Amino acid sequence: TNNRADPANYAITVDGKTEMRDVTDRCMEHIAHNHLDALVVIGGDGTMSCAANFVERGVNCIGVPKTIDNDLYGTDVTFGFATAVSIATDALDRIHTTAASHHRAMVVEVMGRNAGWIALHAGIASGADVILLPEIDYDLDVICDFVKRRSKRGKRFSILCVSEGTKPKGGELV
Repeated sequence: TNNRADPANYAITVDGKTEMRDVTDRCMEHIAHNHLDALVVIGGDGTMSCAANFVERGVNCIGVPKTIDNDLYGTDVTFGFATAVSIATDALDRIHTTAASHHRAMVVEVMGRNAGWIALHAGIASGADVILLPEIDYDLDVICDFVKRRSKRGKRFSILCVSEGTKPKGGELV
């Protein structure tokens, strides 16, 4: 279940220094020694990528798509996604009262890495005024103009739901 413990590129401390080594052969020895028929691999993109190396070596792997990002190819909905959306929606709902009473624009960043599924679902469910996704680069001037127009129309607050991984048009990820 660990996407940072890739046996093909595994951190080992030697003489106080960390080196990256390929320990896949050692893992294969453990699999053979324990007569394992298959590995059940639970995780997301990183975990499944690690498992791919074992599949190439003939190990049967069963992938359980457990990632909040909902970004695994060939999977409609991953475990963890519904919970992440529920929690993000709750956070956006709770900030609504504060934003309205203090006449503020509130920005809530949600997780999702390079996939905007959580922001899209939670933003719509909570009635966020602006939803920024990594799949669509944003223009800060357009967003500011929108928030100002809302304020002039009597909506003196705005809720912005921002997915991690968003970036401005022509800019870099911050």
